[in-house]
Amino acid sequence: LNRPECASLVVDGWKHFDGERYRLHAWMVMPNHVHLIVQMLGGHALSDAVESWKRYTATRINRLLGRKGAFWLEDYWDRYVRDETHYQNAV
Repeated sequence: LNRPECASLVVDGWKHFDGERYRLHAWMVMPNHVHLIVQMLGGHALSDAVESWKRYTATRINRLLGRKGAFWLEDYWDRYVRDETHYQNAV
């Protein structure tokens, strides 16, 4: 993820269903992980979105880097934003 073209693939993957399945609020792509503030819409599950993002980006980044195999860890860590102060601090 420290290569700009890899980070761009991740952000492009997030933007694909922005406004349809979820609303992106803020994000950061770090060299070895990502941070994302997202609001799920219309009954769509966060777990489904994360699975989709990981599958899409892993396929494309592995192709770009000429490699195969797992790219992301299996699980992810999430938490609810408690209030406006928490949201502003997270952003």
